[in-house]
Amino acid sequence: MAISCVVNVSSAGSGAGPVFWNGSTSFQSHVRIISTLLILTSVVGAPLNGLALWLLGCRLRRKNRFVVYVLNLLSADFLFLALQAAHSACAFARVDTAHPSLLALRCLIAACNVCSAYLLTWISVERFFGVAFPIWWRLSRTRDSAVLASWLIWALSLGLGALYGLIRGTRALSVAKEGLVVVEFALAFVGPFVAFLFANAFILCSPGRPSRKTTRLYRAITLNAVVFLMCWAPYHVCVFLYYRAMVAGPLPRCVSAFYGAYYSVCLLHVKSCVIPLVYISVSSELKVRIRESLPHIFERRFSEESGLSSHLPPPPENDTSNRR
Repeated sequence: MAISCVVNVSSAGSGAGPVFWNGSTSFQSHVRIISTLLILTSVVGAPLNGLALWLLGCRLRRKNRFVVYVLNLLSADFLFLALQAAHSACAFARVDTAHPSLLALRCLIAACNVCSAYLLTWISVERFFGVAFPIWWRLSRTRDSAVLASWLIWALSLGLGALYGLIRGTRALSVAKEGLVVVEFALAFVGPFVAFLFANAFILCSPGRPSRKTTRLYRAITLNAVVFLMCWAPYHVCVFLYYRAMVAGPLPRCVSAFYGAYYSVCLLHVKSCVIPLVYISVSSELKVRIRESLPHIFERRFSEESGLSSHLPPPPENDTSNRR
């Protein structure tokens, strides 16, 4: 299921569901709270992703398959946080969420979130292939195939973002809309969820005594899986329950699922801030390059300052020796 902080606000406001809580004082207070939280997390997360993206994209010369995936992951999370901050600012300013431009913005936000989830899932699937079929995988993997896989993931994510806009743009509940909701839930959540669980379970339960380096990798993968599932699953489950409650559920369940999905977007922001750092910590090469890049940046900056000061006339020398 695609995401946006007002995924169901537009649906409720456009007549697709109950509208009696939309526009109330309680609803507006919830909008201001969640918008403030999303803006704060975006202000923290977007610069972190942007800094890591610049360091890996501009400072790292040799880019292998893993770096290609991490760069795309950082790009998706950076765009997700930046666009979500812009949308939250509009919601905080009480801009009409049913406006077509905001709906298009939410489609891009949904596409970036789905792309991030698919990239995380595909990284786990590739590691599964490396453990299950090591010889075949070493012979078949190339950097170009990683670039192609990233492009395909972006194309699929944009398609799911368009599906998101089609569902949220439909004004009335119908059998066709319910079918689209199920399709979106299956493609954006159930499929990646099952693949992610299976791949990581196989990697963590694979036989053999791992080395120290592999043990660190498995710990990072386990941490990644826990953070990913805890921050990613609640939103999709709440949104799906909300649409089911809109059809036949009681009002309290519908309202609870609505606000559950509304507030669980903060967890998606946490995922976008933490997961790239976890994957950077997996690769020793990335950590070394980042550690080398940051001191080099400050060293170059200070050398520029010293270069400016070198144009000043040198201090007078003590000529006591000449007097002697």
